[in-house]
Amino acid sequence: MAASISKAIGTMRQEAELLLLDFDGTFYHFTDEFDSHCDDIAAKVLIELGVPGTFEELREKGKESYQKHGSNFTIFHTMGIKIQDWHDIYHCYLEESYISEFHVTARQLRDCTIPIAILSHSNRSWITRMLEKFGLTDVVPHDRIFGLEDVDYLFKHDGEKVYRRVLEALDIAASKAIMVEDSLRNLRPAKKIGMYTVWITHGKEFSQDQHPYVDAAVKRLPDLLQGLT
Repeated sequence: MAASISKAIGTMRQEAELLLLDFDGTFYHFTDEFDSHCDDIAAKVLIELGVPGTFEELREKGKESYQKHGSNFTIFHTMGIKIQDWHDIYHCYLEESYISEFHVTARQLRDCTIPIAILSHSNRSWITRMLEKFGLTDVVPHDRIFGLEDVDYLFKHDGEKVYRRVLEALDIAASKAIMVEDSLRNLRPAKKIGMYTVWITHGKEFSQDQHPYVDAAVKRLPDLLQGLT
């Protein structure tokens, strides 16, 4: 770990009062087949909602959305479908078999002296289901889990509002909070309001010159937790 990153994590350990964690891609990693699985889900949801077209046609639209926007969630927006109408259905189709590795243990989370909360684009049902599956139910209190429906379907990359809402709910100043993400674009608004930011790289190269809004980068969540303990 670079000296500058170690120093940044050391400052966070001294100053932070909240460790706000993304969920999918931060707690665990998906298999290589996951993207294809999401294309299938998008098509199934569109069919269930009565959108005309064959499974293959709708699957291709979802695939194109992912390639263009980095998410097949966008396909629903472009079709004028309200997120409240598809988000829960989408997660009902999501299969846990596409999780390849759960990165963090209950002990690692408990050993962290900074209080933890979760902010995710997934729904609350999926988050609690996966926490239960991997024995982490009692690690993160129910009232410190924020699924997308808990923040009025505000996406993190769309602006600071979702972060302000969570910080207000937890009564924490932005300057005392760390946001941990595997998605770089979600960290920009967090940094803009004064939060510490950490990127989970999964082994990707990181340059602070290219990403000045990122305070520290680590390969996996346990690497950060070790530095904060």
